[in-house]
Amino acid sequence: GGQQPRRGDLVVVQYQAQVEGSDQAFEDTRKSTKAGAAFVFGSRPLPPGLPVGFEEALSTMRTGGKRIALVPPELGFGADPEFVTSKLRKGETVEIPANSRLTYEIELKRVSIPPS
Repeated sequence: GGQQPRRGDLVVVQYQAQVEGSDQAFEDTRKSTKAGAAFVFGSRPLPPGLPVGFEEALSTMRTGGKRIALVPPELGFGADPEFVTSKLRKGETVEIPANSRLTYEIELKRVSIPPS
């Protein structure tokens, strides 16, 4: 397989995110951006709409890998509702209810050293 991300690496992912039990994704990078979402692995704060559980799932993946991650509330957004601005829904603010279980379909496209 490919490379696993380490703290400080630039990662590029494609993902679809939805609240468990919902039939509508609140984010789908495959539909909102061809290139995918890029962020520095291990940096805080995480990009909006990505909880710690997403990063935990990503930490054991390799480039080219795909995974469905089920994120419990304690690794998701917890007891407070989260308001995420969705690119998929044209900048609409989506409310993720408190104590939601989340499902992320993740594809790790690239791992590289971030530009300095």
